Amino acid sequence: MRLAVLSELPDEWEAALQRWVRLNAPTKREFDGHPAPDAADEIMLYQMIVAAWPLGLAFDDAEGLAAYRDRLAGWQEKALREAKRHSEWAAPNADYEAACQDFLAQCLDPARSAPLARELGEFAHRIAVAGAVNALGQTLLRLTSPGISDLYQGTEFWDFSLVDPDNRTPVDFDARQAALERAASPGELLESWQDGRVKQAMIARALALRGRAPGLFAVGAYVPIKVEGPGADNVIAFARVHEGRAAIVAVSRLAAGLLKDAGRPLISPADWHATAIVLPRNLASRFWSDVLDNGIEAPRIVDAGGRMRVRELLSKLPVALLEA
Repeated sequence: MRLAVLSELPDEWEAALQRWVRLNAPTKREFDGHPAPDAADEIMLYQMIVAAWPLGLAFDDAEGLAAYRDRLAGWQEKALREAKRHSEWAAPNADYEAACQDFLAQCLDPARSAPLARELGEFAHRIAVAGAVNALGQTLLRLTSPGISDLYQGTEFWDFSLVDPDNRTPVDFDARQAALERAASPGELLESWQDGRVKQAMIARALALRGRAPGLFAVGAYVPIKVEGPGADNVIAFARVHEGRAAIVAVSRLAAGLLKDAGRPLISPADWHATAIVLPRNLASRFWSDVLDNGIEAPRIVDAGGRMRVRELLSKLPVALLEA
């Protein structure tokens, strides 16, 4: 989800890449007369470093960076071999892989590359909030769009696992059970979004709605909802309708530019300005309860023209799920 944020910040990302490539040029080893890793493998590495950087990892935490480096090393080996450019599973190129591993180690060694480690960590934290917006939006879309939703046990919180064996570490089910039993709403958990409980709470409430209204999601119609206003490109909205029941789904998208320096994954209501979703006539007169906010009745935010103001709809979370 952080990788998707990079497409929203092409100029910033390009500038960062140019600087990092320049900083790291002296650390490369020669392979077949050329520096290793080559440009494609170097850029791929930077993408993964900022994409999977653990929340809370400090750039000067030598022990934490070493553990992160070891996790990335397994991913890097698989990525290089499956690309089949300089190495492959059937014929591993030990020399090229060793050069790439050494390069990775230097990138994340604060004793050798402190300025680079700082910049990588700062960039990762810079895009983490927008990545969390993407993750919450994708999760809700997956649970409410047509089709059968899928959920891997253990990914109820944020998941940063990479390739085997990193993705086979034990799941702390006790922590997940304890968080679920507290029954806090996603809005209440947004302030502590880094621990991932906001995602789990949202999943629990969305699945509870599916349990109450299975036909709505199994065979219900999918109704796209028009969005108007200055933030129209930053919202996806649709309804599910079946036999008198209905649900509205709205999620933020392309949020990086609107979040600015926000410390949590929520676009400021003021930045939505006059953006609104325009409900079909048969939905505009319904009363709605907020599924993600302990089932309370949603504010009366539908005007006479059937417009629902996004600044109110997404005032507590970057996503919304309403039940008629």
